[in-house]
Amino acid sequence: MLDLLALKQLINVGELIFANSPTQQELLASGKKLKGSIQILADYQAQLNEGYTPEYPYKAAALYYKNSFDELNEKLSKIKNVTQLDSLNKDVETLAGNLPNDFSHLIQMRLSLATQYLDFSENLLKANKVRTANMVMKKANNLFTEVEKARSAY
Repeated sequence: MLDLLALKQLINVGELIFANSPTQQELLASGKKLKGSIQILADYQAQLNEGYTPEYPYKAAALYYKNSFDELNEKLSKIKNVTQLDSLNKDVETLAGNLPNDFSHLIQMRLSLATQYLDFSENLLKANKVRTANMVMKKANNLFTEVEKARSAY
């Protein structure tokens, strides 16, 4: 997680330097929101470490992880083959280790991955590569199962 103290110091410096720059005020406001989200997530983690079971701070996490999911979606839009998709799926699962399964951005990402796997599977079937298509389709089905589990947890 980002260093809260360093972020606070950067915001303070930015406020001094850009006090009279309306164009930079929006960036400073975004930095303050991010700092608030980081604090909420840090407080959540501290409560977990103390043995409590606090409610997950979905809104703070959505802001904190926004750039991560934006980058993953950008990578997904450039995927050209199943190997690349497998690699991206591993990245998503690594990130998922920090999130609850019912996190909306995670659900959406898994649906997008599953859809891409189905598209590749369809193309493989058209190329008469049935065995490979079946393996790819299983990957899509596994992701759909993850999504269904997450949705049934609501």
